[in-house]
Amino acid sequence: MPRFIGVDLTSSDKRRSTYALLDTDLRVISICDLRTDAAIIAVIRLHRPDLVAIDAPLSRPKNPQRGRDCERELNRRKIHIFPTTNKSFIKRLNSRGIKLKKALEKLRFKVIEVYPYASATVLWSKGKPVPKKTKPEGIAWFRQQLRREIPYTKPYKKLNHDECDAIIAANTAYLKHQKKTERIGYRDEGIIYIPCRQRSRSPV
Repeated sequence: MPRFIGVDLTSSDKRRSTYALLDTDLRVISICDLRTDAAIIAVIRLHRPDLVAIDAPLSRPKNPQRGRDCERELNRRKIHIFPTTNKSFIKRLNSRGIKLKKALEKLRFKVIEVYPYASATVLWSKGKPVPKKTKPEGIAWFRQQLRREIPYTKPYKKLNHDECDAIIAANTAYLKHQKKTERIGYRDEGIIYIPCRQRSRSPV
């Protein structure tokens, strides 16, 4: 049975990253915090997922002053994302993400970049702003949406915002497997995968 891993990556191993593992029945098989790249790679090698979705910029912009085209396109769609520039606070996250992607691809794993906020906006916002996961009402909203989208998250009643992002990332990988995602950006600079607004159409 195909499996999908979502990784909510942090900029360094001083802070925990979170991974979630889903199967094609949308069962949350495993969810856990990890620190080092070696630990993340070990878990992925253990579970052998069909696709790994990482919540982090996995490529560098052609123009370090402007960021990547995929980021500009999301911002044009009113989906806010911080640009990956040489002055951005996510510069360290960008470096770690690229390193992790290369290591996984060397082991022949398929890796894509996702952005859980964009996925949540497309899937659930209905034109309204997505609430902040850092606030009690926001995390409650995310838990509710996840229970609707992925019924097997019901046992996880107290998911924190990192766990929510990891599950959303894994679900986006699942939707990619189902040909229900859209590519934002270009291969020579970086692609972010988001769900199709009409998931029965425009598969990529």
